[in-house]
Amino acid sequence: MKKWTIKQRLIGMTVLLALAVLGAVVIAWVQVERSHRGETKAQVVPMTWNDVRGSAGHELHVGKKGIACHDCHNVEKEGFSPAPDSACAKCHAGESSHGHGGGPASATTCRSCHAFGTKKIESTCTSCHSEKQGDHAAIGVHKTTECAKCHTPHADTVARPVDCTQCHDKVSSKHAGKHGCADCHAPHTVASSAPSTCATCHAGPAKAPMPAGHDSCLGCHKPHTFTATAGTCAGCHEGKTTLAATKVPEHAACTSCHAPHSPSVNPQGACVKCHAEVHVRHGAPGGAAPDSCVSCHAPHSGTPSIAAACTSCHQKIGSSDTSAHAKGAPCTSCHKAHVFEPIAAADKGTLCTQCHAAEVSRAAASKGHTDCNKCHGTDTHHVNAKPTCATCHANEAKTAPKGHQACTKCHDAHSGDVPKKGACASCHAKEAASKHGKSAPNGCETCHTPHGPNGVLTPPACTTCHERSKLPALHAASGHATCSSCHASHSPPKSDRVTCTSSCHTNKKDHQPMAKDCSGCHVFQH
Repeated sequence: MKKWTIKQRLIGMTVLLALAVLGAVVIAWVQVERSHRGETKAQVVPMTWNDVRGSAGHELHVGKKGIACHDCHNVEKEGFSPAPDSACAKCHAGESSHGHGGGPASATTCRSCHAFGTKKIESTCTSCHSEKQGDHAAIGVHKTTECAKCHTPHADTVARPVDCTQCHDKVSSKHAGKHGCADCHAPHTVASSAPSTCATCHAGPAKAPMPAGHDSCLGCHKPHTFTATAGTCAGCHEGKTTLAATKVPEHAACTSCHAPHSPSVNPQGACVKCHAEVHVRHGAPGGAAPDSCVSCHAPHSGTPSIAAACTSCHQKIGSSDTSAHAKGAPCTSCHKAHVFEPIAAADKGTLCTQCHAAEVSRAAASKGHTDCNKCHGTDTHHVNAKPTCATCHANEAKTAPKGHQACTKCHDAHSGDVPKKGACASCHAKEAASKHGKSAPNGCETCHTPHGPNGVLTPPACTTCHERSKLPALHAASGHATCSSCHASHSPPKSDRVTCTSSCHTNKKDHQPMAKDCSGCHVFQH
């Protein structure tokens, strides 16, 4: 019989061991497969048992407490599927009866916090509460503090009273001598949100309309002591300019006009306490508006003045206090301070005369111009009054030729019928300087009628003034009866060769070709 060497024996033993392991794996796999197909009643532990076994819950229940698998799992019917919640209640009846939070949309079970299965790490409170959960805000402040110091998850009352001074030993609240920290501070919110709870007790001041900067109690009150210090207002309003503060002590003290907890509520009502003798009739029918004083006298401005400009409110009347009337009359020339009532119609004429005496005097010489209102209207706040001449002089306006529709170009607005001296020359300078314009007995009006109602709108015939029988030299010739053949209204007469031979003396075109002007020989003057 052949003897085996040591090396051959080792090789043979290794092969046999490998075959044994392979056979065991195959047998286990077959059993699992048969179990899955229901071919045997024997249940096989899942291949993931090692991952499940290492979780925190299984380490405690199986590894340390020695609890059997079937005490939690219905192995015969469901195998090793997750244990029902009722399994926990077998041992933890007290904790199960006081379950932890959650709701219909996010119900919590024992496994929400306690790790079973492949989850090996226990959940912490911040696993869920780092985000807002229903009515519970996200954990902000105290998130690094152990939750169990303040909370008992399975107790009737989740949060238990805690002495905050254990950690906050430098804070001592003296507010009303009875309030604890939790009355103002929500445990998981920042300290800056605490002032929003002041209205819980101080509903009046905290709920009143507050201007910018006064919406926080801590603006004037120190935290945990809540006493307002002297000079509180100046702490924020040190550079606030107050009207006449250097001369009037009452104006320098903020509380003379402002209530500490409602500084914007009717501060102007304080004015009458000192200025009772001033009766303002401005801004409201029959009396003063509630804010009448401060509407003109700005209590706080960069450069305090006695009163604000009238046009700061009455912008439709004028762009400045001197632009509303006559381009320079200040409002106070017609209105009295603190009254400002419209001027009575009966007194308006007298008022106008104070400034417009010369115009009133000229208007008196023209019938129909004595009433200022007919041309200037009843509104004294006109900026550029336009006389309505056509209202009374409709025929004249209708018959005025082009360029003559603006009556005041020729007529003085107040003296009316008297034309301005040199009015025509202001537009017709060339015509007015002509020989005809200078020699006419009545100037331009000798030939021109400016407008109706009955005047002729075209110049009259030349023979109206220049009788043919009295004209000298060749003017008496029968062919020279039409004046416009040689004359223009506002230019010298023409007697050049072209004028004379183009239409009348056509047979003389070559007569004395060197002569340019016919009147050199054929005279029309004496």
